[in-house]
Amino acid sequence: MRGLLLAALLAVPASAGLWTTDLKAALTAAGEKGTLVFVDLFGPSCAACRVMEDTVLSTPEMERLRGRLELVKLDTATPEGERFKKEHRILGVPTYIVLDPRGEEVGLLLGERRPAVFFAQLEEILAKRTSLKEAELRAAQGGPCTLPEARAVISAHAQRRTAKEGLAFFAKLPDALRRQAEEDPAAGSDLQRLRLYLARDAQRGAACAAPARRLLELNQGFLDAYDLFLIRACSSYQPEQERRKAFEVLRAPLEKLLAEQLPRPRSKRTTDFGILTSEAEWFYESNGPKEKLEKLRKNLGR
Repeated sequence: MRGLLLAALLAVPASAGLWTTDLKAALTAAGEKGTLVFVDLFGPSCAACRVMEDTVLSTPEMERLRGRLELVKLDTATPEGERFKKEHRILGVPTYIVLDPRGEEVGLLLGERRPAVFFAQLEEILAKRTSLKEAELRAAQGGPCTLPEARAVISAHAQRRTAKEGLAFFAKLPDALRRQAEEDPAAGSDLQRLRLYLARDAQRGAACAAPARRLLELNQGFLDAYDLFLIRACSSYQPEQERRKAFEVLRAPLEKLLAEQLPRPRSKRTTDFGILTSEAEWFYESNGPKEKLEKLRKNLGR
C-alpha cells in the first residue's frame, strides 16, 4: 500500500498544487467567485499530454490564469474522466474544455499546441465567456458583433469532426454572417475542415479539391500535419491521375513543415512529427521525386 501511495505521489506533475480532480467542487467555486472552469482531460499513456504538461500547463502563464479559472484534471482512465469524455463527445486526448459554473461548455481546444498558440486561443475563449449554446442562439440572430460566437461554434464542430451538424448550423446563419465567417481565417479554415470531413466520410474525393485550396489560401500556404493528413485522406478517393494532381497542392506546405521540423533535435519536435513524416513518405512515393524520399528516410535513420 505504501508503495502504491509513493508511486502515485511521484506521478503527480509539478503543477498539481494549482489543480483539483473534483469537478463538482470546481463548478461550485466558479459560481461563488464568478470564474470559469478549465478541464484538462488527459490519458496516462498520452505522449502529447506529457508535452503539454511540460510546455503549457506547468508554466507561469498558466499559473497567472489562476484568478480567472478553476483548474481541473480528469484522467480518462478513471470513471469520472471516462464519463466526462462521453458526455462532451471528446475524440481524443489531450483535450481542454472551458465550462461555465453551470457546467455548460464555453469552448474547447483539442490536441497539442505550441504555447503561444494555446494561450492566444484560450484568451479568445475566456473573453467570450458565453456558453456554446448561448453562442449558437446569438449567432443565429445575426448582427454586427456575432462573428466571435459563430467562430466558437464552428470551431467546436471542427474539433469534434461533427461535419453535418456544423455545416447545418452554418447554413442557418444570416447571409451577412455567413460571408463574414467564410472570409475569417479561423472560422473559414474550420469550415473547410468540416467540408473535407464530410467529403472524406462520403468517399467523394472530387469534392475535396475546393476546400483544400481554400484552406491553403486562408492559411497563407501553411498547413499543419493534421490538415495534410485530412486532405490526403479525403483526396484518396479518386482515380490515380486525379489523385496525384490533388496531392500536388500539398507539396509546398509539406516541405515547409519538413524544413522546420527535421533540423530540430528529437526533444524539440512536436508529437505530430510521426504524422508529418508518414505523410511525407506517402507523398514522395506517390508524386516523387524518389531522391527526396531516399533523403528523408536517411534523415530519419531508416
